Amino acid sequence: MQKKPGENSHSHAHTTISSLSDSASSEAYRAINDRMHADMVIDATGDADVD
Repeated sequence: MQKKPGENSHSHAHTTISSLSDSASSEAYRAINDRMHADMVIDATGDADVD
């Protein structure tokens, strides 16, 4: 099935891992991961060269 423009093919649900400590490196990882996922949210045009 072809997706319509603006329709995401999948979602990236955020999971909290309780075993991670609140160390500076863990906080940095979470911040970078959140930014990466936010940057991946686009309105798909259906044109692979544009998307």
